[in-house]
Amino acid sequence: MALVGLIVSKAADYLVEKQEILLVKAMHLRDKTGPTEILKEATTKKMKLGFIDAFYCVCSTVTTLGYGDKSFSTSGGRLFAVVWIMVSTIGLAQLFLYVAEVFTESRQRALVNWVLTRKMTTGDLEAADIDCDGHVG
Repeated sequence: MALVGLIVSKAADYLVEKQEILLVKAMHLRDKTGPTEILKEATTKKMKLGFIDAFYCVCSTVTTLGYGDKSFSTSGGRLFAVVWIMVSTIGLAQLFLYVAEVFTESRQRALVNWVLTRKMTTGDLEAADIDCDGHVG
């Protein structure tokens, strides 16, 4: 159990580090490009699936366990299976989320303390002046 906790802790730390890196990259990207270019890139690089196709992909991914010899044959059984698999998958995902939150809380607190205790520079004030009128706010 301790080994699993250690692995989850390291994975959560990795995710927090990735978030920090993405935040810094996004801040620098915003300096180089405007919000319209960022929005255009975000909308052009996504897969466009309809609701039915997306739901099918989720169900087939979740239910593919390698046990093809056993399946529900009645409509009621299939409906139960869909509901049960979706509820149990969401419950398991929430469990993993809570475990990851427990392990990343200290790291997030350290980041918040660093931001709050950091001395503000003139560069920070200039960056906060969005409309370039010489006034922040």
